[in-house]
Parts: sequence; structure tokens; C-alpha cells
Amino acid sequence: MLTICFYQDTRHEKPLFWIKKKLGIGYISHRKDGITEFRINGFEQLESIMKGLYPYVKFKKKQVSCVLKILQIIGSKESLFALKKQDKKRIAKAVLQARQENYQSGSKGIEKLKLDLEMLIEMVAKLFRSEILDFRARRGRRAKCFEAVAQLRRKAFCEV
Repeated sequence: MLTICFYQDTRHEKPLFWIKKKLGIGYISHRKDGITEFRINGFEQLESIMKGLYPYVKFKKKQVSCVLKILQIIGSKESLFALKKQDKKRIAKAVLQARQENYQSGSKGIEKLKLDLEMLIEMVAKLFRSEILDFRARRGRRAKCFEAVAQLRRKAFCEV
């Protein structure tokens, strides 16, 4: 599942509720660290929002373009299982392009990110080969893989 996240200090969360009301989708949650998140899940919703916002984006146009590239790659397949290694590499390249456009204070460096993405691609490929993950059963090896994928996805996609 694809997700787009909007973050705001909880003291200034009203715009997030306004965006949610205007779009009519997504959900809002409050984190313990004083940050409010507005999340929109789902391929169709994310693609629709990105295409609609693209003409109005001023400062993150390259990142939105990268996300649209990723959506195009994923959308051309019937399922995520149909992604070939070449498709995964194109997705990783688009993520790296988006990350390079973002300001990163104390960045770990692009080489570390490349290694993280390569590990993610390999891990996902192994999971797809071995079995379909039951995301409700977060025990043992599945929990570690689920959490690793979730962390890398947050690192790679939520900063776009």
C-alpha cells in the first residue's frame, strides 16, 4: 500500500484538518512527540492527489515528479508480484532522485541510502518468492521483515 503523509506540529494542526475536509479522504493521528499526521493510503487516491496537485506545487515539483514516476511503474503492473527487477531498480532510482532534492540535516549520505534501498529490494523479492505476508500476524521473522520494510518505506517515501 502506498501512503502520503503530511506532518505538522500539533499546535498548528488546523490546516491538516482543512486539507482532509477538502480532499474527503485520509485520516489524522496525533503522535506522542507533539506532531500531528495526516495520512492518505492507497494507490488510486495517491495518484489522483499527486496529479491534481502537480500544477500547483512550487518547491517540491521534482519530488512529486519522482512519485508520479513510481506510481506509473507500479500502476502498469497487475500486482506488486509482477514487478521485475528492472522495475524495482527504476523505483529505487526515482526514490534516490527525490531524496537528493530534499534538504537533509545530518544526512547519512546517499551511499547509505543506496545500500538501504538495495537491501529493501532484496528483502521484498525474498518475501514475494517465499510467501504472501499476512500483515495481521506480526510475529517472529514476519514482524522483523514487516518493521524493516515499514521503516525503510517511511525513510524513502514520507520525505518526498
